[in-house]
Amino acid sequence: MAAIAATLRSDEGAIAVTPSARQFHAWLTAVNSGDATRVSSFFADHCVQPSAVDIIPETTYWRTGGFTLHSTEQDTDTTFVGIVRSRARGIHARVSVDVTPREPWQVTRFDIHDLPSPPGTAVERETEAAALSHLSQRLTDATAADQFSGVMLVHRRGLPVFGQAHGLADREHGIGNTMDTRFSIASMGKMFTGVAVLQLVQAGEIELEATLDDYVPDYPNRDLASAVTVHHLLTHTGGAGDFFGPELPRIWHELDTVDAYVRHFGHLGPEFEPGSRWVYSNYGFVLLGLLIEQVSGQGYAEYIADHVFGPASMRDTTFEPERNVPGHATAYSRTSVALPWQPVTDRHDYPGSPAGGAYSTAGDMARFAAALLDNRLLDAEHTELVTTGKVTARGGAYAYGFVDVTENGTRWFGHTGGNNGINSELRIYPESGYVLVGLSNLDPPAAAMVMRYAGDRLPAR
Repeated sequence: MAAIAATLRSDEGAIAVTPSARQFHAWLTAVNSGDATRVSSFFADHCVQPSAVDIIPETTYWRTGGFTLHSTEQDTDTTFVGIVRSRARGIHARVSVDVTPREPWQVTRFDIHDLPSPPGTAVERETEAAALSHLSQRLTDATAADQFSGVMLVHRRGLPVFGQAHGLADREHGIGNTMDTRFSIASMGKMFTGVAVLQLVQAGEIELEATLDDYVPDYPNRDLASAVTVHHLLTHTGGAGDFFGPELPRIWHELDTVDAYVRHFGHLGPEFEPGSRWVYSNYGFVLLGLLIEQVSGQGYAEYIADHVFGPASMRDTTFEPERNVPGHATAYSRTSVALPWQPVTDRHDYPGSPAGGAYSTAGDMARFAAALLDNRLLDAEHTELVTTGKVTARGGAYAYGFVDVTENGTRWFGHTGGNNGINSELRIYPESGYVLVGLSNLDPPAAAMVMRYAGDRLPAR
């Protein structure tokens, strides 16, 4: 069948209305609505089978803030390939949509992969004073639009150059965020786990190419333990899977130790051959926590307190459950940008884990960055090892509990965190000496938007 010659015009531009382009546009409209149910419904209604989807649809708006179409690479009846730009982070990605050769043109394959920014799309850098002035206005505007609530901190070569708190930590009681407010940092905690493992590597107690069963010989699933290496777990290439799923709300209250996670999930085998691909794995980092406990003889939280928080002078960071954390920000979430923010009440009773979930302040995360850069946590060789990318992932590379990204011509390493009512990010720019911390008690991409805005504009050196 010949391609349909009409065009469809929207705020994303003019799109040729081939059947594949129509499906692309339907997906783009759903994502840009900011309504998670519309995104899920698109994939449920338009895909031949769930395996056609290579992303988690509900998190697309969270991670990106929606997209604009930058260019079209291919547009036929059965295949549409477009380059899109994330509104929140400025990252470009290639979206590929394949559909059946006849009506109802169901999607047979959908994937999205991050790309380097195309030529001519870089943001012009500014002086430090100008960039920070514009950042201040951006935070004010985003807060007024109810798109940001949290804190933003910028250090340069160990000295603070910017710090602002916006919005409310507790909407019910009108309590504002301050620079001392504690926020859940979600997966930013993977950096603590990565540093801890590398400390034991540095001490000669762990080898990166050793398998899990070399240290945990009684692990329940032998297929996983005998095949997955420490390197695989640190880089999300082990196929260890995830603990987020339909049954999680029922068992959250039981997951108070690393052993408890293993009791519930230790029977699961590898989802793919370890080392063959990259798939983000929270449970893989729980297994690294198990490794730390087995080798060090300390509980995970105790080890991190003694060997990471202590040397970095991080006095306000804890793995305690939310109910035991004074001065914390209540998390607020919503399933659509058209709905009011609602408090998240399901995490009062469970502690953080090796995969994330600690509470911290912007100041403590800046102190963590300083300790890392000053080689107080690891020597120079192992600091470089833990922060340098090993496998391609999400628009950059994944190191050992850190992402390693080059954006707008400048490299940074750190990590993000996101969940319902949580968005956090640490960026360390080794060439310029800037350290950026953004913590928010709203859904992603609340902090990600302002972090990318600042990172693109501050001086590169």
